[in-house]
Amino acid sequence: LRFANMAIGTYLRHVRERFRHEPPAQLLLDGVGRRGVSIQPFYLFEETLPADRPPVVDAALRSAVVRQLGPDDMQAVAAVPWRGLTEAFFLARLRQGNGCLGMFDQGRLAAFTWYDTKECNYQGWIFPLRQDEAYLFDAFTLAPWRGKGVAPHLRHRVYQILAEQGRTKFYSVSIRTNQAAIRFKQKLGASRVARGWVVELFGRWRFGSRPP
Repeated sequence: LRFANMAIGTYLRHVRERFRHEPPAQLLLDGVGRRGVSIQPFYLFEETLPADRPPVVDAALRSAVVRQLGPDDMQAVAAVPWRGLTEAFFLARLRQGNGCLGMFDQGRLAAFTWYDTKECNYQGWIFPLRQDEAYLFDAFTLAPWRGKGVAPHLRHRVYQILAEQGRTKFYSVSIRTNQAAIRFKQKLGASRVARGWVVELFGRWRFGSRPP
């Protein structure tokens, strides 16, 4: 009973955190998605290499370590609460050639972000990338480290790593109802270059708009 109460308490904190940081429209779409109908109206953003240095993080995180993640790190990525994604899922991403950059605070995973240099792999709107382009996706900061400047810092570090490979144009996707993500892109100086939508029914049928 004690462990059941702990699980309920953790879940309630998760729900409360979502209501604090996510708009009602996004929560509604998520609720519909749990019934097998996924509706995702989205924007495609273009980001460019900034001239300035990465933004500083909270003083308490000055000793945090940022590094590329490999197969041995995917267990920690999969352990992020309430995402429901397995270690095998993330290992498959690495085998497909995707890269992942993560931040560790005193040995604990604080944030991570993925990138693809072959294609924009957003399901329903996939298109190939040129040699100077990359697609940035699945950026996630764990709750204890939010509001400490982690996300923009990690974003700039990804820019730098990809720029060393000759990639200076970056694409990303944000769901239109996710105002926090859109504000984040605007602060980065990203430009909205297209909009689209994808509908998936019961994990079997997918249809939507076409890439530009």
